[in-house]
Amino acid sequence: MSAKEALIWDVNRGMSVSAAAEIHEVARSCAYKWVRRYEEQGAAGLVELSRVPEYSPNRTEQAIEDELVQLKGKYPHFGPAKLVAMLNESHGEHVLAVSTAGNLLSRHGLVRKRRSRQRSPGPIGHAPFQVAGAGDTMTTDYKGQFRMTNGVLCYPLTIADPFSRYVFAIEALPSTVMIGAKAVFERVFREYGIPRQMVSDNGSPFCCTHSLGGLTQLSRWWIELGIIPIRIEPGHPEQNGIHERMHRTLKDWVGQNPQSSQRAQQRCFNVFRQEFNYVRPHQSLGQKPPASALMSYRPFSSRPRKLEYDTTMDIRSVRSNGEIKWQGGQLFMSEVLAGANIGLLEIGEAVWSIYFGPVLIGYLDGLTNRAVNRMPARLDPTPGSSTDPIGASNADQQ
Repeated sequence: MSAKEALIWDVNRGMSVSAAAEIHEVARSCAYKWVRRYEEQGAAGLVELSRVPEYSPNRTEQAIEDELVQLKGKYPHFGPAKLVAMLNESHGEHVLAVSTAGNLLSRHGLVRKRRSRQRSPGPIGHAPFQVAGAGDTMTTDYKGQFRMTNGVLCYPLTIADPFSRYVFAIEALPSTVMIGAKAVFERVFREYGIPRQMVSDNGSPFCCTHSLGGLTQLSRWWIELGIIPIRIEPGHPEQNGIHERMHRTLKDWVGQNPQSSQRAQQRCFNVFRQEFNYVRPHQSLGQKPPASALMSYRPFSSRPRKLEYDTTMDIRSVRSNGEIKWQGGQLFMSEVLAGANIGLLEIGEAVWSIYFGPVLIGYLDGLTNRAVNRMPARLDPTPGSSTDPIGASNADQQ
């Protein structure tokens, strides 16, 4: 006999409810409830009822949970926030909290714990570049090379828009030589247009440490198209943080999808790019995919425009050997500039700024008759000042 049945038996024998409650060590309110249920329902009234509320706002419908698990299986690299954004979009309403989605995925064993990442504080008060808005800037880099399953190295060249996060290209290249990279940039420019500025690191083929201003044939071509090269500081990839974040996502994908040939790897990159641009929600875009925020750039023209110089500048032509005529002799600038015009602007005693179009690429020191990357110390004793040209993060030209 259960405790409830024993209490009811004593009450039916004539014992008061209060006395029965005291004997059976239960609250009088509980004893009265049992007696009332027994009188109304008989023995069935003594069966313990479920304590789960008929409606629970925190309980997830099974259909939503199943849909969440299916989405995670289809997009294993997406976290709870992105999956919830996709669910909300498909249902046209808010159907699930991100925290609830995280708990559900964890319950199904679908959450991978990440290593804690030490965050860099970044440069204080330093802004390597500013994105003026949509259609203003492109960023580029090579995601670290890796070996495909056939043992051959692959060098993925990536080009993206930091405003919309849209990835224009992930190209599986066999090396970092300029000719292969230029073909990719030209294809992107023809399809999407050209930016006002192109942000890169100081690696090849974007920069050459032994060239005036760090110029390469690729960055010269950019300038001739009307694009200003912007370089982040050496050893500071966080200055191109949006691009680096995309690279981390790409690295996770590549690690699980190495291919057996360059062509197969390119197909894999194309699948990633399609998903990244048109499916993957981004928190910075209000959980919308990058394609929703992409805007047009300036039209591309394959014919380099004529670079213009101020009338206060001394215009000099660069010969095929990289030299210009200077004060009755020859002065070496850079072989990268062969066939181009440069502008010299006197800024101090025996010191001229050297311009290639609108871009300051170095200084001419009249006392030593050398073109250098940094302003001579007699005019600017502060190394790494704002007067340094685009290539000044590298060693001075010898």
